[in-house]
Amino acid sequence: MKIIIRTYEELEQRVNAFSQMTLPLLVLHGPPGTSKSTAVRKKFPHGTHARWVNGTASAFGLFGELRRYRDMPFVLDDLDDAFRDKALIRLMKQVCQTDAVRRISWVTNAVKGTSGDGDDSRSFETSSRVVLIVNDWQKMNRHVGAVGDRAWELEFLPTPQEIHRFVGSWRHDALDEDGMPTVADQVYEYIGERLDAVSDTSIRQYILATQGLRVGVDWRKDLESEWGNTDPKMLVRRLADDDGYEKEEHRVDRFRDLTGLSRARYFEIKDSLGLSCNRQRGGFRPGAGRKPILTGL
Repeated sequence: MKIIIRTYEELEQRVNAFSQMTLPLLVLHGPPGTSKSTAVRKKFPHGTHARWVNGTASAFGLFGELRRYRDMPFVLDDLDDAFRDKALIRLMKQVCQTDAVRRISWVTNAVKGTSGDGDDSRSFETSSRVVLIVNDWQKMNRHVGAVGDRAWELEFLPTPQEIHRFVGSWRHDALDEDGMPTVADQVYEYIGERLDAVSDTSIRQYILATQGLRVGVDWRKDLESEWGNTDPKMLVRRLADDDGYEKEEHRVDRFRDLTGLSRARYFEIKDSLGLSCNRQRGGFRPGAGRKPILTGL
């Protein structure tokens, strides 16, 4: 079952709900830099509550971890590349069976003999539940699809405004190793003023821009370079959907401030998108050659 989530509050609620369910697998995916792992870590902290496996994991390495920490919840984080390994997919299909207790077996001769407790080390039983966190969950073949069909699948797609709100909720509390805020006020305000012209953001942009500010690099240019692929058509559509503007002339002003493009171009784009509009020509400021807030458009 797939569910699309837009807010951090709902993400936390869903992870909490999974912790109380009996489903064997939660797949959480979405754009990088949106704090997916942090949300899971609150409910499944590493240590006595869960076992975290990060980075590139081999099938054999994961088999050993599952056996050693059998029955504990497992969080597999950032393993996008590893799931191209057919052996790992075969192992995950065993882990994610719907039975409360599953038998996990290694099908090669790489593991021989018994462990110190007398068990056959090539096979064991476990009730471990798994949280899989990935950036790009693509069902590339029928094997991955088989895993996904047994999962509770959450796709996390926060808007730039939601990410901004989330960062604002903790930016004064999170300090770096020098005791400075992880996100500087100047960076937070700069990004906040441009949210309606940016197709996507990430928490990493706030943090990296703050680090750039403190070492004297042109962090604004770096941000604008990342945002350089912003499409004026996307901006016009977002402005049209934003009820925060009382008049159409205010949307036009905002479009010109952000892009440096003309008022006529705004209406050309809006007409091409089939968006109805009332061209109240009176009251618009005629100023030309306005410097864009976002470059590269």
